[in-house]
Amino acid sequence: MAGKRGLSRVIGWLSTGALVVGALALGCTYSPDFQNGSLKCSPDGQCPRGYSCVLQMCCLSGDPTCGGLAPPPDASVPIDSADSHFETHPPGSGGHPGTGGAGGAPVVGASAAAYVGTWSFTSAATLDTECQGADSSGGPVPFLTAGNPKSTITISDNGDGTLHAVWSEWSDCTYTLSVDSTGAHGADADTWACEYTYTPTKTTPPQITDQLWIYSSFDLVTADGRSATHDGLYFRQDTYNDDSIVYCTQTLHAPLTKQ
Repeated sequence: MAGKRGLSRVIGWLSTGALVVGALALGCTYSPDFQNGSLKCSPDGQCPRGYSCVLQMCCLSGDPTCGGLAPPPDASVPIDSADSHFETHPPGSGGHPGTGGAGGAPVVGASAAAYVGTWSFTSAATLDTECQGADSSGGPVPFLTAGNPKSTITISDNGDGTLHAVWSEWSDCTYTLSVDSTGAHGADADTWACEYTYTPTKTTPPQITDQLWIYSSFDLVTADGRSATHDGLYFRQDTYNDDSIVYCTQTLHAPLTKQ
């Protein structure tokens, strides 16, 4: 099945809710229509394009009154303690384009060639997920776990001045990167989307049938072509088999080493 390895890692983000994977769908031009005031801002106040952060919530630009709205009843996260239908373990203190991550500094003069190769996430990588309801990570947590022990980003040269990036989490959803003096940055955020669909096995509690990610920032910085820092900011839309929708903000911070 296309994207099977990536799917196995996504399933690692879910608990034992017994979801059966159905298919991977690439929505290259689809941008989810987040309900006004239903998505939490990232820790540093970022929101999807077209939205701005008001009172810690993402609001449609030009509407200063929506901040802090409570999640609608039909978009809450169903809770089933021991058999929770999904588990979040997203990223942490990154999300700042063009920096070397925590304690880092802008890199001057790194060439595109320095980024080419396969980069492995280190054990210091963290993920922070903020969702409606109670299913948030409560702050940065380790990205690599027993169920997801390895993650890589492989970068190649497109030959046109841009780079091609493939993340092992979802190998079918590739990125185009541009390189400047501050690092390599995602250049296709306006069109990039990655969607997974699942076949649920029960209705109580409701189970996820579809997860859609878009990214706001995807940055990778190296000074020597051997070690690097990756920061990413994603917005996720979860659709359940009771037609409820939950919105999440995920922030990834990952020190990397080249294989």
